[in-house]
Amino acid sequence: MKNKYFILYILFSTLFSLNFSTKIFAQNFKNASEYNNFIILQQAKIVQKSMQYVSFSVHSEDPNKVEKKRAEVIKQIDEALANVKKMPDFNGDKRLRDETVDVFMLSRNTYNVDFKDANSLLAKRNDSYENLQKYYQAQDKAENKINSAMEDMKKAQIRFAERNKMQIMTSEKKDSPFDVIGRINTYTRQIELAIFKPKKNNDIFMKAIGEKKATENQRKNIITEAETALTTLKLMPDFNKDANYRDKAIEMVTFYRDFATKEGATMLEVSNKKEINKYDVDSFNAAIKLYNEKSNKIINEYNAASAKIAKDNIPNVSE
Repeated sequence: MKNKYFILYILFSTLFSLNFSTKIFAQNFKNASEYNNFIILQQAKIVQKSMQYVSFSVHSEDPNKVEKKRAEVIKQIDEALANVKKMPDFNGDKRLRDETVDVFMLSRNTYNVDFKDANSLLAKRNDSYENLQKYYQAQDKAENKINSAMEDMKKAQIRFAERNKMQIMTSEKKDSPFDVIGRINTYTRQIELAIFKPKKNNDIFMKAIGEKKATENQRKNIITEAETALTTLKLMPDFNKDANYRDKAIEMVTFYRDFATKEGATMLEVSNKKEINKYDVDSFNAAIKLYNEKSNKIINEYNAASAKIAKDNIPNVSE
């Protein structure tokens, strides 16, 4: 009877539901399956911490908390490396052990360098469009390296299975949680980048209105950037049949455009007058009231849609 071998993405798709015995030690492997399963157990612990980090980092605004999570991943990788390095070869074959060490070292370097570089951009990511873009690019680079390492690990285990004539069991679910997280991050980051400029220009204009420093160019910038964003957003598909997140982004940007076009023009005109009358005051206050009511509602609904699309599509990983 052939030993059973579980391809790595089975581990991913079941999200650690496999019950590996913690009593299997590196010095005592009865067969190829136990040897492979010990390595998968080490990998599972790294994946668990990695997913906690990735899921947390994309939503956190606190670089210190993100750094703490990153350090936890590195600590787990170091523990796994120590365990795998103690393993003997298997019937004279040391390739799986050594390839696993290489993959774990690549993962460690990615968390030690690439994710650290990305996190250094976190605090100022919302200062400008360019900063946000650089942050997302750094995150993408690091996440792609981890995905590549996972693929290398899976291929190494398949080769080990073939060398030892092990049964390769496949899963109906072909995507790992990292694949899912990668797709959802790509989708939401495109939307975040699209809405950034109209939102930022709106914030600049409203602040300037309060300081009586607003200009016509600031108002027009909102409209121009909003039109550009709407063109992008309206071409985007839904995500796994969820169109609400995209639609709430469209609603937000549409509000900024329409408010700048009508109420923004009124507010700017009033704020630039040397002398104002009761009608001017009433018009200005009505615009402010409308802005406060609608903008808060729209932002809250957008944030709720963002949280929901993440909850519905990103695998749940316990802390």
